[in-house]
Amino acid sequence: MKLACVILAAGNSVRFGKNKLKARFRGESLFERALACVPVECFYKTVVVTQYEDLAKQAEKAGFTAVRNPEPDKGISLSLRLGLEQVKSADAVMFMVADQPWLQKSTVRGLVETYKKEPGTIVAPCFGKRRGNPVIFPNEIFDELSGVEGDFGGKTVIMAHTDKLRLMPIMNEDELNDVDTVEQLESGRFRYEQD
Repeated sequence: MKLACVILAAGNSVRFGKNKLKARFRGESLFERALACVPVECFYKTVVVTQYEDLAKQAEKAGFTAVRNPEPDKGISLSLRLGLEQVKSADAVMFMVADQPWLQKSTVRGLVETYKKEPGTIVAPCFGKRRGNPVIFPNEIFDELSGVEGDFGGKTVIMAHTDKLRLMPIMNEDELNDVDTVEQLESGRFRYEQD
């Protein structure tokens, strides 16, 4: 089975006030932590989509494929398309965001293992009723993902295919948390999105 990973790292970090992916958390930048969460043995290719030249170089140095997003203001949908263009032949792709400092490599590996048991499904982590990232999508819905417009990710596609959704329970809800502001990062209080 040919699986790919796409890390979305092109946002403008408007609420953070500066590039949050360079912010430090427990001695590493958020971007470094994201790269370290990828179990490279699980993927034939890992793509990092970013607007930042220094992050692109860092990704390439780590052995990943960097793709520049020249128009980040068009929203996350453009990053989805740019990433998918690099992995068209994959049986499935995992989309990760780069601002989840508590995410563990073991969780990412668990999502891959869950997908391999039920190929053709959409796999995401959950804590109780709360669903989060990363998410694995099968090849058969790549076209729908490519058709998403504006600042919307895969959520609309997931909602259109709830019959395919498989949730993998995790033990620590913090893994689902992403960082929007400096205060969240410094205090440890993160945004909780309830679907």
